[in-house]
Amino acid sequence: MGTELTGLRVQDLGQCDSAALQQLVTARGVIVLRSQNLDTNSLIKFAALLGDVVAHPMKPHDFHPQAFRLHNDGDSTYADGDTWHSDLTWMKAPPLYSVLMLDTLPSIGGDTAFVSNHALLQSMSPTFRDFIGRLNAVHQRTWNGEILAAAHPMVVRHPISGLPCLYANSGYTTSINGLRASESDALLAHLRMTVALGVDFQCRAAWQEGTVAVWDNQAVQHHASWDYHPDTRSGWRVTVKAAQPTPAT
Repeated sequence: MGTELTGLRVQDLGQCDSAALQQLVTARGVIVLRSQNLDTNSLIKFAALLGDVVAHPMKPHDFHPQAFRLHNDGDSTYADGDTWHSDLTWMKAPPLYSVLMLDTLPSIGGDTAFVSNHALLQSMSPTFRDFIGRLNAVHQRTWNGEILAAAHPMVVRHPISGLPCLYANSGYTTSINGLRASESDALLAHLRMTVALGVDFQCRAAWQEGTVAVWDNQAVQHHASWDYHPDTRSGWRVTVKAAQPTPAT
């Protein structure tokens, strides 16, 4: 899992490259492009090759409403992405792809780890896979006192590859429909441990100046390491191609 591309300028890509780009991201889960020279508008234009932009519903930026600003520094009490998650899964139709560019890097650390949702699922026993494949889970986020939530299958069929993928994460998945609270909590705790210990199915992206990362939110989930405090880590994320998850069975 994971591919690093060098010698390619994303400004040279056009709509004719869209299908090939989607296939590559789907196949590899995450791709990292080095030595790019992009401003925020250019990043949004590149991301749009993957599909329609999904504006962040909670924090639209004044100058770039199609992009989400990530920023953590010495005054931060938490870090964006400091848990295993897929982006915006509390939406009814979450984005299929995310594109991230950092413009301020810490002196050390700040890597992003990725884990394959398909490989995680395949590592489980067939009986357990069949069990969770019949379940739906609630994904939610609270913002300004409002609960934003959606229910999705715990095992989804990827819309391009057709592969079954685990679709539950510790960032936003809060409960499992049809189970008692104690059963739901125990199952989600087991899945969190499975993800955390799934080092055989992970890769890490180390950030450099000019790095752009693209990942598939159904094929992988990710975790941004907050190991750089009190340094600053800032950047822009664009999410694209709203896709309502569909059950694998």
